[in-house]
Amino acid sequence: MLQKVIKIGNSAAITLSKQMLKSTKIKTGDKVYVELNEGTNSIIISSKEKPLKGMSPDIVQWTQKFINRNRQALVELADR
Repeated sequence: MLQKVIKIGNSAAITLSKQMLKSTKIKTGDKVYVELNEGTNSIIISSKEKPLKGMSPDIVQWTQKFINRNRQALVELADR
């Protein structure tokens, strides 16, 4: 999605579409984490927790889903 950087006072901002806000469950007034991935020159906005530095958001999301699906087995393995 191509967005335009706009000036607000002495700062700059971008807008997020209604669909993107809905998908990420971000609401006006929420605090978000903003991080620069220098390797890809990408800006990462995270709505929930501070993202892990140096990790692709896709890998973090996949790992969280894996842990949630397999939590009991992982707990049992950790207790060995």
